[in-house]
Amino acid sequence: MTKQYSSVSLAVKDLSKTFVLHEQGGTKLPVLNAFDMQVLGGECVALVGPSGAGKSTLLKCIYANYLSDSGSIRINLDDTTHDIRSAPPREIVRLRKSTIGYVSQFLRVIPRVSSLDVVGEPLRSIGVDERLASDKARELLTRLNIPERLWPLPPATFSGGEQQRVNIARGFAIDYPVLLLDEPTAALDRANGEVVIELINEAKDRGAAIIGIFHDEEVRDAVATSVAEVAPIQRAA
Repeated sequence: MTKQYSSVSLAVKDLSKTFVLHEQGGTKLPVLNAFDMQVLGGECVALVGPSGAGKSTLLKCIYANYLSDSGSIRINLDDTTHDIRSAPPREIVRLRKSTIGYVSQFLRVIPRVSSLDVVGEPLRSIGVDERLASDKARELLTRLNIPERLWPLPPATFSGGEQQRVNIARGFAIDYPVLLLDEPTAALDRANGEVVIELINEAKDRGAAIIGIFHDEEVRDAVATSVAEVAPIQRAA
């Protein structure tokens, strides 16, 4: 099931995003201003900058959780270009299924769904056989040290670190050509953090283009091929 991508790139050009606080008289809060970056297949670019500078906002714009105000976000994959800013909702859903993976800081799942099904669901959603999807889920849960006795249980009942490991397993279930990582090791001990480092480097080796936020400098140094600074915008007093 492992895929190798020979031609992947993600280009962000002149991207700007301002939040409007309607409950506070329409106050405008600019976060990104004409931001540029490019990530090629096999690269992992680490976003750096102070808290509140817009690193997570940038990832959410790329994943189309947020609509940016201007600029462009383009994914080039196998001679096809996808423009995230102008793509209709149906195309965004399709891209999220097979092209753009996103490991957020928090696991959001349907209650009462087992951890095994949570991890295998992305594969089933693209038509992978139930048995193969379950096998991949078991492999990832094992690598991330989730005890087998917990697999039938919903992850909402787990500790924060266990939930994050299920979250990571779900995010790596598919060999996405583009992968967005928002502090994937924040709640993990060193041993499980090393597993995540292995998963990220394996994704690089198969040609994925990766953007990540890594506050742990050791993790960043172990996976990043370069860094991109997200500088805070000076706001009027």
